[in-house]
Amino acid sequence: MTSQIESVVTDTHAILWRFRDDPRLPTTAHDVFDAVERNELRLLVPTIVLAELITLGERRMPDLDFDAMFDRFSGMESVTFVPFDLAVFKEMLKLPGSLEIHDRVIAATAQLYGSVVMTRDRELQNAVRTIW
Repeated sequence: MTSQIESVVTDTHAILWRFRDDPRLPTTAHDVFDAVERNELRLLVPTIVLAELITLGERRMPDLDFDAMFDRFSGMESVTFVPFDLAVFKEMLKLPGSLEIHDRVIAATAQLYGSVVMTRDRELQNAVRTIW
């Protein structure tokens, strides 16, 4: 990881694929998660990502063990869960309305914290600084 980046905001795919050891997660994203596990980098998880993960588990992935995933990441010292609060909302208003609502919240979180977003989402890549 470069020393210029102090924190990374994760999108839903990244954290899900890391938890499931999905081969679609690229080496770059694995490197980020490895740095987080070594406490070399802060991972910011917007609460909207948690909501998306719950919805995925309930609707399309009944085998997704949300509790185990939450326990794994919440047990890491370098992981911070970021609420969708008024500061994030105000930042969200500065972003393109063409973004999906959850993507706007994720992007706003990154903007507010001066972070980058770890994502494969092209819309996010066009709106904010990203890695993947």
